[in-house]
Amino acid sequence: METILRVFYPQQLTFRRENKYTVSQCLENWKGVVRSNEYNTKLEFNNRGLRGELVPYQRQMPSLRVFFSGDSFVEAAQVELNNHFSRLTKEILTQKNNKKTETVTCGVGGWDNVQQLIYLKNEAYKYSPDYFLLFVYPGNDINGNYGRYYKENLKQYINRRDLNLLYRSTRKENLFLRLKEYLLSHSHIFTLFKISLEKTKTKSSFEKIQRALKMINIPEKSSKNVTMDTQTTIEKSWELFEFLMKDFSLFCEEQNINFAVAVIPHINQIYFDRYPEQYKKIARNRWGKPDGYSKTIGILKQNNINVIDLYPGLLKNKEHNVYFHGDMHWTPEGHRVVAGIIAEYLLSDI
Repeated sequence: METILRVFYPQQLTFRRENKYTVSQCLENWKGVVRSNEYNTKLEFNNRGLRGELVPYQRQMPSLRVFFSGDSFVEAAQVELNNHFSRLTKEILTQKNNKKTETVTCGVGGWDNVQQLIYLKNEAYKYSPDYFLLFVYPGNDINGNYGRYYKENLKQYINRRDLNLLYRSTRKENLFLRLKEYLLSHSHIFTLFKISLEKTKTKSSFEKIQRALKMINIPEKSSKNVTMDTQTTIEKSWELFEFLMKDFSLFCEEQNINFAVAVIPHINQIYFDRYPEQYKKIARNRWGKPDGYSKTIGILKQNNINVIDLYPGLLKNKEHNVYFHGDMHWTPEGHRVVAGIIAEYLLSDI
């Protein structure tokens, strides 16, 4: 049955932990294949849950070390590692810069800036990078920050640096949780079973059973959630984004790390016929006016934070199909364009 399902109706096997409160949602020492009708990618994470070769914390001088941080655009499960912008950027810098170049990449699908900030303060800084480049996707980061900070009541933890206070549950992983994570990353039958249950009215009961068996290692949301109208939510989201970016900048300055933000355009900004209704909904419910992309760059510049604007380069190369049609992430060609933009920025600043 498993073989038949793999051939005729394959499921999207997961490579992320059910426990989102770990340092990285990605499984450590995980190898697998991610498939869709647009790509077939061999994916591999090292023993720190990151793509690419394992880079030691200790620097070898002289060298140039760049840390890339972001969500699914940086994770880039859609492309092979050799086509990832971090690897391509490294190649360009190696050719044009006399120093040895090292890159570290932490991209986790679904992470927002709150999680990325906590990761920086607790893990990324240990690599002592020359540059910490944060990739911000206004399409869901602005709204995601609000949800993480207010709805999950994580604002009380924002300045703490001990991972055990937030992103590592004090509850040890048990056999049921480990078994579920293994099956989700290896079994199409089990994954289909889980997805099917979550799409029915049994979703709530299914979650309660998993919690009872400690198969979900995620704290339940507080019953004291903050509720606000749409306009207030938008205003609070932008205020929070500015606060987070200032915190990123200040921490990097304290650690003698150069900080810059690469802003990622929505696919509809490049290809106007793709997902127009989704883009309108995001603009209406998450951004307000002006549009979120321009506002993101404006806030960064107002706070003297270096900006890497990816929009002009991606738009200029749109005829080369820089975004997948259905997946909404960058194609290998998109990664090539982004690598060129990033490398040009770094070379001009070195």
